[in-house]
Amino acid sequence: MTHSPSVDHEVDEQLVAAAMAVSRALVAVTARTITAGAQEVTLAQYRALVVLTEHQPRTMAEIAGVLGLSPSSCTRLVERIERKGLVRRSPSPESRRRVDLHLEPAGELLVATVMAERRRAIQELLAGLPASRVASVRRALTEVAELAGEAVEVAGPLAGHAIEA
Repeated sequence: MTHSPSVDHEVDEQLVAAAMAVSRALVAVTARTITAGAQEVTLAQYRALVVLTEHQPRTMAEIAGVLGLSPSSCTRLVERIERKGLVRRSPSPESRRRVDLHLEPAGELLVATVMAERRRAIQELLAGLPASRVASVRRALTEVAELAGEAVEVAGPLAGHAIEA
């Protein structure tokens, strides 16, 4: 769901500046935590692994669509993470023309390790928040996540718990 300011509701520039600052901080956390895994992967490769943790199997076209990549770029990306032993391709039982992508155990472990480290880094960051502000910041962050189409889950595989095979 995309929201844009209407003529009668201009977005406060300080709010935009604050959101941009938070975005930079979280991107920095993301970049740092990707190095927590034993495998060296790019942000795009890691994003593909996360997409596979959410639903398997996925086709190349589905991965390309979610990541906003061209089919050829997605093929090269998948080839790289396949060589690292993080994913595997297999013929689809539904169609001879379709290839399904699955996470390998090493890919599952990498995502779980990175998410656990990311969760720890964000917990450390938020620990400095005064207790009196926790509820209002939680509401604000939840609302922004919902506006962006993101579900806010308290527990689950992407919340730092082990990912089941």
